Amino acid sequence: MGKSALGDSESPPLVSLGQICLFTGASSSVISPQLTRRPSTVLSEYFLTMAAQNNAPADSFTDEEKAILDQSAADRHALGETIILCKKMLQLLEMAVKRREAAIAAGKGTKDFCGYDARLDAVGVMAEFSAFLKSPVGEAAFAGPQLGPHPGPIPFNENGHFETSDPLISGMCTKKKCKPHAGWSAILAKDVKHSMKEFANQAAHKLEYEKRVRSAVANRVQRNGLENNTVEVCYNSDEE
Repeated sequence: MGKSALGDSESPPLVSLGQICLFTGASSSVISPQLTRRPSTVLSEYFLTMAAQNNAPADSFTDEEKAILDQSAADRHALGETIILCKKMLQLLEMAVKRREAAIAAGKGTKDFCGYDARLDAVGVMAEFSAFLKSPVGEAAFAGPQLGPHPGPIPFNENGHFETSDPLISGMCTKKKCKPHAGWSAILAKDVKHSMKEFANQAAHKLEYEKRVRSAVANRVQRNGLENNTVEVCYNSDEE
C-alpha cells in the first residue's frame, strides 16, 4: 500500500463514516475488523458492542442519571402494582355478576333484578380498593372462587336497597329496574379496563425514556473511548 493521508506507510483502511453510523444501530458482527484498526489507533470491540447494544458500565452513569433511572423504575413498579389492583377489580366484578346470575336462577329475582353488590363501591378507586382488599370484608370476598354472602356490616347506600338477611342475596341491591345502578357491570368493567390501558401506556413511556437515557450514556462512553480526548488545565483560579 502507499502512504495514507496521515503519513503511515502501510496503514490499513480507516474507519469509514458509514461504519461509524452503524455503531449505535447495528450488531458488532457487521463491523469489519479491518475497518477498526490503524497503526496509531485500535478501536476496542468492547466499545463497538456496547454502542450497538445501547449498554454501558454501571460506573459510567452520573448521579443525576442514576437518580432518574431509579425513580423511573420505581414509578413503573408502582404502575404495575396498580394494574394488578385493576385485575382484582375485574375479578370481583366477574364474581358479582355470577352471584347475581345464581340468585336469579334460584328464584330470588327476575332479569330486571339489579344485583349490584355493595362490595363494588371501591371498584375504580385505587386507594380505596387497596384498603378494601386488606379489610376483613375484602379478604372474605377473595377467600374462595365464588363471591359469598356479604359478611356485614353493610354500609348505608342511598342509591339502593341492600338485602341483609338472605345469604343468597345479602349485600345485593334488590331493586327492579334500578336507575342508580343501571348497567353497573358494563360501566365499571369499561372504566377499569380504560384505566389499565392508561397505566400500561404510562409504564411504556417511562421504559422508553429509560432506554433513551441508557443509550445516551452508552454513546457518550463509546465516543470517549474512540476519541480518547483529554482536558489540560492551563489556568486555575484557586492557585491565586
